[in-house]
Amino acid sequence: MQRPETPRDDPDRFGDTLPDGGAPSGEVDPVDPTVADGGWRSGSDSDVRNVNPMDPTLVLETGSAGHVADGSGREAFANRFRRYRKFVAIGSGGVGTVKRCEDPHLGREVALKALHAQLKWDPRQRTRFVREARVMAQIEHPNVVPVHELGIDDDGNVYFTMKRIKGVTLEHVLRALRKGHPEYTERYTIAHLVDVFVDVCHAVSFAHSRGVIHRDLKPANILIGAFGEVLVLDWGLAKIIGDPHEPEDAKVDFPSDEELNLTSGNVTIEGSVCGTPMYMSPEQATGRVSEIDARSDVYSLGALLYEMLTLERAASGAMVTDILFSVAFDPVVPPRKRAPERHIPRELSAICVMAMAKEKEGRYANVEALIRDIRQYQSGRSIAA
Repeated sequence: MQRPETPRDDPDRFGDTLPDGGAPSGEVDPVDPTVADGGWRSGSDSDVRNVNPMDPTLVLETGSAGHVADGSGREAFANRFRRYRKFVAIGSGGVGTVKRCEDPHLGREVALKALHAQLKWDPRQRTRFVREARVMAQIEHPNVVPVHELGIDDDGNVYFTMKRIKGVTLEHVLRALRKGHPEYTERYTIAHLVDVFVDVCHAVSFAHSRGVIHRDLKPANILIGAFGEVLVLDWGLAKIIGDPHEPEDAKVDFPSDEELNLTSGNVTIEGSVCGTPMYMSPEQATGRVSEIDARSDVYSLGALLYEMLTLERAASGAMVTDILFSVAFDPVVPPRKRAPERHIPRELSAICVMAMAKEKEGRYANVEALIRDIRQYQSGRSIAA
């Protein structure tokens, strides 16, 4: 069966073209012996916890490409940021921006993520940013974007480059479905959306096997590529189980809407309540940091599936604190009851409700068990939910 093409409504809709900058205009000789081929690698093939992504001895430096020693006994990383050119903004979030640019060394286009300028000297944000890049680099899976390089630019800002994927976010797809866009309605049937969901689950399950909890799964962090790729993005809030360098969160309480300056539950927040309110688990919503584990991501996957099935969000509330309360205490309305016009299969509705159980013990024990029930449904067999 042929994969459908991505809709032609500008996959680079996230931002406007910026003037070229940050790179020289000259070409690089592909056989230039001064173009270093070195690199750094750490950790085992089985567990991100061995990588120590919060290592305080990590140093990033400008200079030639590859691994260098700075004489202090610390790890030092250097890069050739100036080689990148033709920057175009394609996305922006709470702490960083993403641009596409050309890498003349390999003759390809890449995506470059960097901290917002006002945050580039914030030690906490820099540490989290480096941590995100190193975690992503260790989760080598078809449904996770590959990371190419980590370094700092000429202004001292930290950045990393990734594979450039052309496509649309799941958030964009769901918005089009709500509006009844005929091209999307024909393409993204419930069966197709379930296939996308399973790909997301595979990425999360693999991350869990490496000791990593995502903590911010939501439609905006799922990219659907032009050739059927499904990729889980933004690992900036990831929690590494058992990592002694895991940053401590702030005091455990509900932040006020005035403090957050938010009126929507679709924005990522940090601190004791860490994640995106509409999709976080009850233990995240109530700041029970010590209870966050793989089943917290199972809940978020359930919330993701809920919206894919019903085209509505499971939690409700006009203000962030209302949404957090709804996540923590309001019973989940079964998808079939919430959106009868969508003709949601009974089995998918039951799977969704089980994944979103308020108490962790009532959810699937892990993502593999959730995938197994989805596969059982797809093959017409009985499910555990």
